[in-house]
Amino acid sequence: MQHTKERCSLSKLGDINDTIVGQYVHAGIAFALQRIADLCVDESIWALSLAGDGSTHRGQHFFDLRLCVCYRGVLVNLHFVANPQFDRHTALNTFNMLVKFLDALYGLWCRKLINVGTNGESTMVGRFNGLVTRMARTAEHHVLRIWCPPH
Repeated sequence: MQHTKERCSLSKLGDINDTIVGQYVHAGIAFALQRIADLCVDESIWALSLAGDGSTHRGQHFFDLRLCVCYRGVLVNLHFVANPQFDRHTALNTFNMLVKFLDALYGLWCRKLINVGTNGESTMVGRFNGLVTRMARTAEHHVLRIWCPPH
Protein backbone atom coordinates (compact mmCIF):
# COMPACT_ATOMS: atom_id res chain seq x y z
CA MET A 1 0.00 0.00 0.00
CA GLN A 2 2.82 2.37 0.86
CA HIS A 3 4.48 1.66 -2.49
CA THR A 4 1.23 2.47 -4.33
CA LYS A 5 0.84 5.68 -2.32
CA GLU A 6 4.37 6.80 -3.19
CA ARG A 7 4.19 5.66 -6.82
CA CYS A 8 0.92 7.51 -7.48
CA SER A 9 1.98 10.58 -5.45
CA LEU A 10 -1.04 10.29 -3.19
CA SER A 11 -1.16 12.19 0.07
CA LYS A 12 -3.47 9.59 1.54
CA LEU A 13 -4.43 6.07 0.58
CA GLY A 14 -7.79 4.93 1.94
CA ASP A 15 -8.28 1.98 4.21
CA ILE A 16 -7.98 -1.30 2.45
CA ASN A 17 -7.95 -4.82 3.81
CA ASP A 18 -7.37 -8.32 2.46
CA THR A 19 -11.08 -8.84 1.81
CA ILE A 20 -11.34 -5.77 -0.43
CA VAL A 21 -8.14 -6.70 -2.26
CA GLY A 22 -9.50 -10.24 -2.73
CA GLN A 23 -12.73 -8.88 -4.19
CA TYR A 24 -10.84 -6.75 -6.71
CA VAL A 25 -8.62 -9.70 -7.64
CA HIS A 26 -11.65 -11.97 -8.15
CA ALA A 27 -13.36 -9.36 -10.32
CA GLY A 28 -10.16 -8.79 -12.35
CA ILE A 29 -9.64 -12.50 -12.96
CA ALA A 30 -13.30 -13.03 -13.88
CA PHE A 31 -13.11 -10.14 -16.34
CA ALA A 32 -9.90 -11.45 -17.92
CA LEU A 33 -11.24 -15.01 -18.25
CA GLN A 34 -14.46 -13.70 -19.82
CA ARG A 35 -12.40 -11.72 -22.34
CA ILE A 36 -10.42 -14.87 -23.19
CA ALA A 37 -13.66 -16.86 -23.57
CA ASP A 38 -15.05 -14.15 -25.86
CA LEU A 39 -11.83 -14.26 -27.87
CA CYS A 40 -12.08 -18.04 -28.31
CA VAL A 41 -15.68 -17.76 -29.55
CA ASP A 42 -14.77 -15.19 -32.21
CA GLU A 43 -15.31 -16.53 -35.75
CA SER A 44 -11.89 -15.33 -36.89
CA ILE A 45 -10.25 -17.84 -34.53
CA TRP A 46 -10.28 -21.30 -36.06
CA ALA A 47 -7.41 -22.84 -34.07
CA LEU A 48 -6.05 -22.91 -30.53
CA SER A 49 -2.56 -23.77 -29.41
CA LEU A 50 -1.82 -24.70 -25.81
CA ALA A 51 1.53 -24.94 -24.05
CA GLY A 52 1.82 -26.25 -20.52
CA ASP A 53 4.43 -26.93 -17.93
CA GLY A 54 4.37 -28.07 -14.33
CA SER A 55 6.47 -26.42 -11.66
CA THR A 56 6.74 -26.11 -7.91
CA HIS A 57 6.84 -22.80 -6.08
CA ARG A 58 7.27 -22.71 -2.30
CA GLY A 59 6.26 -26.33 -2.01
CA GLN A 60 3.06 -25.93 -4.05
CA HIS A 61 2.81 -27.62 -7.45
CA PHE A 62 1.32 -25.52 -10.26
CA PHE A 63 0.37 -26.30 -13.83
CA ASP A 64 1.18 -23.29 -15.97
CA LEU A 65 -0.83 -22.96 -19.20
CA ARG A 66 -0.34 -20.61 -22.13
CA LEU A 67 -2.76 -20.05 -25.01
CA CYS A 68 -1.81 -18.90 -28.48
CA VAL A 69 -4.36 -17.85 -31.14
CA CYS A 70 -4.35 -15.82 -34.33
CA TYR A 71 -6.99 -13.11 -33.82
CA ARG A 72 -7.87 -11.09 -36.93
CA GLY A 73 -4.39 -11.54 -38.35
CA VAL A 74 -2.53 -10.85 -35.10
CA LEU A 75 -0.77 -13.58 -33.13
CA VAL A 76 -1.97 -13.39 -29.52
CA ASN A 77 0.12 -15.25 -26.94
CA LEU A 78 -1.52 -15.28 -23.50
CA HIS A 79 -0.25 -16.53 -20.18
CA PHE A 80 -3.53 -18.25 -19.53
CA VAL A 81 -3.47 -19.58 -16.01
CA ALA A 82 -1.33 -21.12 -13.31
CA ASN A 83 -3.55 -23.69 -11.60
CA PRO A 84 -2.44 -25.13 -8.27
CA GLN A 85 -2.52 -28.91 -8.08
CA PHE A 86 -3.36 -30.38 -4.72
CA ASP A 87 -3.38 -34.03 -5.83
CA ARG A 88 -0.34 -35.86 -7.12
CA HIS A 89 0.72 -34.29 -10.38
CA THR A 90 0.10 -37.33 -12.54
CA ALA A 91 -0.91 -37.01 -16.18
CA LEU A 92 -4.46 -38.10 -15.35
CA ASN A 93 -4.90 -35.54 -12.55
CA THR A 94 -3.44 -32.76 -14.70
CA PHE A 95 -5.60 -33.78 -17.67
CA ASN A 96 -8.79 -33.86 -15.58
CA MET A 97 -8.03 -30.44 -14.08
CA LEU A 98 -7.22 -28.96 -17.47
CA VAL A 99 -10.31 -30.36 -19.21
CA LYS A 100 -12.60 -29.09 -16.43
CA PHE A 101 -11.05 -25.64 -16.69
CA LEU A 102 -11.24 -25.51 -20.50
CA ASP A 103 -14.80 -26.88 -20.57
CA ALA A 104 -15.92 -24.22 -18.11
CA LEU A 105 -14.21 -21.46 -20.07
CA TYR A 106 -15.04 -22.51 -23.63
CA GLY A 107 -16.79 -25.82 -24.17
CA LEU A 108 -15.80 -26.14 -27.85
CA TRP A 109 -12.04 -25.94 -27.25
CA CYS A 110 -11.53 -29.53 -28.45
CA ARG A 111 -12.87 -28.55 -31.91
CA LYS A 112 -10.21 -25.85 -32.34
CA LEU A 113 -7.21 -27.45 -30.62
CA ILE A 114 -4.41 -28.07 -33.15
CA ASN A 115 -1.26 -27.94 -31.01
CA VAL A 116 -0.10 -28.89 -27.53
CA GLY A 117 3.39 -27.99 -26.44
CA THR A 118 5.14 -29.07 -23.26
CA ASN A 119 8.43 -30.14 -21.78
CA GLY A 120 9.76 -33.65 -22.35
CA GLU A 121 8.91 -35.01 -18.90
CA SER A 122 7.19 -38.41 -19.10
CA THR A 123 4.08 -37.29 -17.20
CA MET A 124 3.56 -34.67 -19.89
CA VAL A 125 4.44 -36.59 -23.05
CA GLY A 126 4.05 -40.26 -22.15
CA ARG A 127 3.31 -42.23 -25.30
CA PHE A 128 0.19 -43.97 -23.99
CA ASN A 129 -1.07 -41.97 -21.01
CA GLY A 130 0.84 -38.67 -20.91
CA LEU A 131 -0.97 -35.34 -20.78
CA VAL A 132 -0.25 -34.48 -24.41
CA THR A 133 -1.42 -37.92 -25.56
CA ARG A 134 -4.66 -37.53 -23.61
CA MET A 135 -5.21 -34.02 -25.00
CA ALA A 136 -4.59 -35.28 -28.54
CA ARG A 137 -7.18 -38.03 -28.04
CA THR A 138 -9.74 -35.47 -26.84
CA ALA A 139 -9.27 -33.09 -29.78
CA GLU A 140 -11.45 -33.50 -32.85
CA HIS A 141 -8.54 -32.98 -35.27
CA HIS A 142 -4.95 -34.15 -35.53
CA VAL A 143 -2.84 -32.38 -32.90
CA LEU A 144 0.72 -31.26 -33.51
CA ARG A 145 2.91 -32.05 -30.51
CA ILE A 146 5.86 -29.84 -29.69
CA TRP A 147 8.44 -30.60 -27.03
CA CYS A 148 10.66 -27.92 -25.51
CA PRO A 149 14.22 -28.57 -26.82
CA PRO A 150 16.07 -27.93 -23.52
CA HIS A 151 14.01 -30.65 -21.82
